[in-house]
Amino acid sequence: MKILFIFIIFLSSFPVMSEASSLPNCSGKSYSSSWNNCIGTHNYSNGDKYFGEYKDGWADGKGIYTHDGRRYIGEFKNDTLTGKGLITFPDGDVFFGEVNDGNRIYGRYFWKNGDMYVGGWQNNLKNG
Repeated sequence: MKILFIFIIFLSSFPVMSEASSLPNCSGKSYSSSWNNCIGTHNYSNGDKYFGEYKDGWADGKGIYTHDGRRYIGEFKNDTLTGKGLITFPDGDVFFGEVNDGNRIYGRYFWKNGDMYVGGWQNNLKNG
């Protein structure tokens, strides 16, 4: 399972970094709502962190977001986790698939014990 996890993270993060690198770095040393068509890092006061593409001051495009030990690597739209992505959880579980406004929609969920679910989700619960 650990090898699969590492392989998925490697494959998922490669497009994020390769596409993101074609944009210039955002100006300044800290987040600004004026960031547009650039790559930047926003360290939130609550400990969350976003690194990735910005458009019109919003996380928009490819990026990495960490929150409470969870890590999302994938697509963002208007500051929300929307599109294809990979979520790793502190307990070792992994989700890979489609998300919309931060909610899992369809994809593969791997539990650290080796179990797997492939299918739809509704309100972040298995549905199918």
